Amino acid sequence: KLQQIDRVLPEIKDIEVRREMKAVSKEAHELFAELFENPQDAKHVRDLFTFYLDSLVSVVLKFKELEGKRVVIQEETREQLITNMRLIVDKFKQQRSRLLEDDAVDFERELIMMEKFRK
Repeated sequence: KLQQIDRVLPEIKDIEVRREMKAVSKEAHELFAELFENPQDAKHVRDLFTFYLDSLVSVVLKFKELEGKRVVIQEETREQLITNMRLIVDKFKQQRSRLLEDDAVDFERELIMMEKFRK
């Protein structure tokens, strides 16, 4: 889904919409990179990706189609799209922060265990 979004991005003519889509893509890629390093965290993120990326792919493709047909998109609709993409970026950032916090907690636990064995 993310690759599908990345392929469509350069074709979006609306600069602000494209910029927000790139922000979503960037955060999603960073979250995927974290999952690549810690695959055990995938279960915590699966629903987030499934819901948001599936929805975003549909919206992005529809937006591209409408732009291609030169349909005038109402400003309110456009602003709603931009707002939603910003919310998705925030959700991805929050999730990545949680994963990183969990990694830090795991690291602290390992240090405690090492300290106990050293004694």
